[in-house]
Amino acid sequence: MQFGNMHTFASSLAERFSLASVSVLIRKKHESDLNLAILFEPDDARETNSRYIENSIFHYDPFINERISFQKLSEDEKFLFIVGNNFDSRSIENNYKNFMIEENIKSFGASIKKLSSDIDIIIGIHGKSDSYDESKYGINLFRELSTLHNIAAFDILKEIINKNYNNMSGFFDFEKKPSILSKREIEIYNLIKMGLRNKEISYKLSITENTVEGTIKRMFKKFNVHNRSSLILNVENSM
Repeated sequence: MQFGNMHTFASSLAERFSLASVSVLIRKKHESDLNLAILFEPDDARETNSRYIENSIFHYDPFINERISFQKLSEDEKFLFIVGNNFDSRSIENNYKNFMIEENIKSFGASIKKLSSDIDIIIGIHGKSDSYDESKYGINLFRELSTLHNIAAFDILKEIINKNYNNMSGFFDFEKKPSILSKREIEIYNLIKMGLRNKEISYKLSITENTVEGTIKRMFKKFNVHNRSSLILNVENSM
């Protein structure tokens, strides 16, 4: 999958807030089942994430399983950031705690935003520092993560549309593009395309030549052209 906007913003976010990594995941929960898909992970975090998956650490991850209290930012968005020296004050299982210590991750958190009843976007953030700076990890970080959520959702939608473009007409109620020409103008335009002159068009449609000439002038004005060839080119391009 290609998520260019999400990759760029996540990488920039990590750099601006001095984070070791920012990862973006999709979580699908259904009853007792839990499925994760990684949408973005920085290159230097891939080994850590591989060990995370191989050792099934996600089963003990308090952020993924939400066995910990989050700060609710809105009806469908919540956030929590923990500095390592606060480990013991939280309900964090030893498997997860030991994994973080082994990987030298001293501060970590997650921002979760609901996409549907059972699907969420999770942004995981990790730092190598155990010094908590409220100005760095406070409201400014919350806002940036919220922006990343929106970018991720947009990239996901774009990917879905690109892969299913031919079937989208059955999913969306697309309306036909309204015609620029009136019914009479279309009748005359179609005869112009056939090469008929004004007198022939007049006879064919049982209207006066003046009506034909006036209608053609209106079409010229609509498309800002001065001859029939340019009119045909512009009308065809607008359809």
